[in-house]
Amino acid sequence: MAETKEKYIGQFYCYETKTFMKWSELMEFYKGFYSYCSRMWLDYCDEHNTLLSEHMTEAQYKSKYHDWLAKRYLNGAPLV
Repeated sequence: MAETKEKYIGQFYCYETKTFMKWSELMEFYKGFYSYCSRMWLDYCDEHNTLLSEHMTEAQYKSKYHDWLAKRYLNGAPLV
């Protein structure tokens, strides 16, 4: 059992990829992922820019569509 734990020393779990990464890899992943999410939110804002449309904050958008955004980002889907 001790050998299994040592494998993950100094590594951090990434929820989106379901894997363990070194800190620098994790930060690099999230830098790209957060940038992708922000750009998708801006695209959402452009599409819903009327007085009668529902408008979500960036935090609401990321929370509601987190799993969908993660799947698209990991699959290399282009921005819409």
